[in-house]
Amino acid sequence: MKSGGVKPSVASQGIQKGTGMGRKTLDTICSEKDLSIDDALARLKEKGIEAKASDRIKDIADRCQKTPSEIIAILEE
Repeated sequence: MKSGGVKPSVASQGIQKGTGMGRKTLDTICSEKDLSIDDALARLKEKGIEAKASDRIKDIADRCQKTPSEIIAILEE
């Protein structure tokens, strides 16, 4: 906590929360980020993560005990 008992905001800690990315499907994220769905699926598979284009990012993250932001980071590697 900062002095005065004020907790620093999540945004100031570099953590993205509540962006709605988890509700989007893998296919939608790939379209928005101009990524090939085949490349995205291959990147996830390299990390041991099985997914389908129609899976929501949050569902993929939940299955492998990661956050949606971590899944998106893998896609962007």
